Amino acid sequence: MRLFHGTDKRIIHPDCQAGRDDLDFGKGFYTTLLREHAEGWARQVAFNNRTNTPVVNVYEFDKDSALAEHRPNHQMTFLKQELVDKHLTFVESIKI
Repeated sequence: MRLFHGTDKRIIHPDCQAGRDDLDFGKGFYTTLLREHAEGWARQVAFNNRTNTPVVNVYEFDKDSALAEHRPNHQMTFLKQELVDKHLTFVESIKI
């Protein structure tokens, strides 16, 4: 799976602790499946840092290997009410 990270420098070895606490999900290494999204972030970071060097770093992620090692719980967390309001539709309640 190809992933993209927008910034203002080349990052060969990402560091999950290098991020800021005040981001959407806290510290972490943020990537996207969408190159265009990463390009937008790269331009913004380069502008904010006054470097004028937007860079999109491209990574290959072996999701099959990662899933085998880390046993996902298959949960999805919504942190933005807008997503819930616009894109989550109630279907039914199931008594168990």
